[in-house]
Amino acid sequence: MITTKDKKRLSPSEFCLYECELLEGETLEGLILSSRQVDIFFVDHSNFPAWMRDEAFDHVCCHKSVSNGTINFLAPNEGSWFLIIENNGKESASLEITVNVSDQ
Repeated sequence: MITTKDKKRLSPSEFCLYECELLEGETLEGLILSSRQVDIFFVDHSNFPAWMRDEAFDHVCCHKSVSNGTINFLAPNEGSWFLIIENNGKESASLEITVNVSDQ
């Protein structure tokens, strides 16, 4: 199992991301605690460029406008997956992020 613990401060409209190389069937679990509401979602390597260009994209495991989010993501296929945490609010958000990756 791989564990990551992090603390971040996101200004309005700012985001942070974590790239994870996952095998099919691996699970990414975690907890995100925030002082403000944030959006939490995953995109795969093929949708990441569209998200970066602010174009239409597909995502999975979405939590919209949450201050506490539990993540339980089962990789449907092997490859790069991006965990994205976005502050779409009008005030800065302080985050505590814990992420664990384990195989089935």
